[in-house]
Amino acid sequence: MKGEFTAETQKPLRLSGIRRCAVPAALLLAVVTIVSTPLWTVFSQIGVGRSPKTSDGGVEGEVSIGPMCPVVRADRPCPDKPFEASIEIQNQDDQGGHLTVRSGEDGRFRVELAPGKYKLTPISPNPGAPPHAPPPQSVTVESGKYAHVTIRYDSGIR
Repeated sequence: MKGEFTAETQKPLRLSGIRRCAVPAALLLAVVTIVSTPLWTVFSQIGVGRSPKTSDGGVEGEVSIGPMCPVVRADRPCPDKPFEASIEIQNQDDQGGHLTVRSGEDGRFRVELAPGKYKLTPISPNPGAPPHAPPPQSVTVESGKYAHVTIRYDSGIR
């Protein structure tokens, strides 16, 4: 068939609306393999995550932001609010691997991880301006358990 790609001929690959180009078979195989591989498998290969079928532990937590009122008084409570935020997780035993998770609207997140020591770095949504991200924290994941963390962003309200 005209425009069809085969490993033997390296004929041009033709896709609708895309120019013709010759694609080496090895490159095409690598791209298909990566695209068809679930992300948790990729993360487990870099030492950060594990397959949900074999992992039975990880990190879970809540992210909040506060204070939400300029003056907090005992008779007028002003609780912190859940906060959607990105948190970078890096395996401290393998400095090369990391992933980023995002808390939901309710401020909660949960990620399956292999046992080990991890550094959680909250990401500032507006570097240099409020809300300010808290400093990184370390957590140890044990087999079969979820380590619980609380992350509190500073709203800048005073």
